[in-house]
Amino acid sequence: MKSCSMSCQSLHLVRVRASQVGLLAYLGLPEALSEGRVHSVFRHAVNICQATGDGVGDGDGRGNAQVIRHGLGRVNGDGRDNPGWLCLHDEDTALHPYSVRAEGDSSCGNVSPSIQPGDCVLVSRAALEFPDAGIDVAIGTANVWDSYLRPFGELPGAGCVGPNSAAAVLMRIVTAGDISSSFLSAVVGSAIPAHSSVASRATRDLAREKIFRLVGEIRDGWIAGQEEAVSRLAGQLVGLGPGLTPSGDDFLLGLLAADHFFSRAGMDAPRAVFDRLPPLLESTTTVSRLMLEAALAGHFAAPVSDLLASIVEEGEEEIRSRKIRESVARLRKVGATSGEDVLAGIILWLDTGTWWERS
Repeated sequence: MKSCSMSCQSLHLVRVRASQVGLLAYLGLPEALSEGRVHSVFRHAVNICQATGDGVGDGDGRGNAQVIRHGLGRVNGDGRDNPGWLCLHDEDTALHPYSVRAEGDSSCGNVSPSIQPGDCVLVSRAALEFPDAGIDVAIGTANVWDSYLRPFGELPGAGCVGPNSAAAVLMRIVTAGDISSSFLSAVVGSAIPAHSSVASRATRDLAREKIFRLVGEIRDGWIAGQEEAVSRLAGQLVGLGPGLTPSGDDFLLGLLAADHFFSRAGMDAPRAVFDRLPPLLESTTTVSRLMLEAALAGHFAAPVSDLLASIVEEGEEEIRSRKIRESVARLRKVGATSGEDVLAGIILWLDTGTWWERS
């Protein structure tokens, strides 16, 4: 593969401006130009890995080559080297900790057809330069979006149990329409429609029976307060499924989000049930590992944070209910089933995890 410096012969024909940059993306941006590679390209997003050496993983992102130190290592204070992942995307794509959002008409959809996996990227806090494609993305004036979700504290008693509990409200919303996620179907006890192409793929690739068994065992263990059993089961979720962010990881991220947001006052770290996770994250994709490490540090995508905030919003019930429905709809739009998988984790925690808080 040719070096990045040898690729910089193209003139920048397209100039794009970024409007927002996720906090962890910003922390990982070097002051001086650093070499990176395009990891993967989608219609609305381009994933970039800041790397030395190859910098391009296999098809699903597992096992990238040598990488430079990333901002999340500083957030966690663990001293490990992490890949510097950035996701350039358009305004229709939800913000997350590693976002670089292109503004207005300069949508990622207009430039992504010119970018190919393996292309050179020159990365700095001033710009992302794609010399092979002749594209320059100015990010020096972009606003930094704080992805850290500040904990709310214990869920009020009225939100824990009964027909109007947070879990019951969310279940009524999601069961009003079709469900594509095996995890969400397992949590709410609903069948996946036979006509759903995503459902048939999920059934084939994600071993639906295993998902239903895992969800049931996690539910039972959580209600019984069996932290060690739940911790072991949570480890089995890591890397479960295909894609950049496997469904098992997305479900786990939902559990982490609810656990973080509704943690008791003074708790500044995930509960012991999640202590075993960090070493296991090496078995999943690079992108998913980084998202889960971010979650363990309290950083989440905007639709996740917005949904949790809507659950505890005060005011008129009609307005609160509408905001919850809108937040659920936005989260379900994320990915093919990623949003629903995250939602499943949130609902399961609300339906069972709060027992630990009350015991």
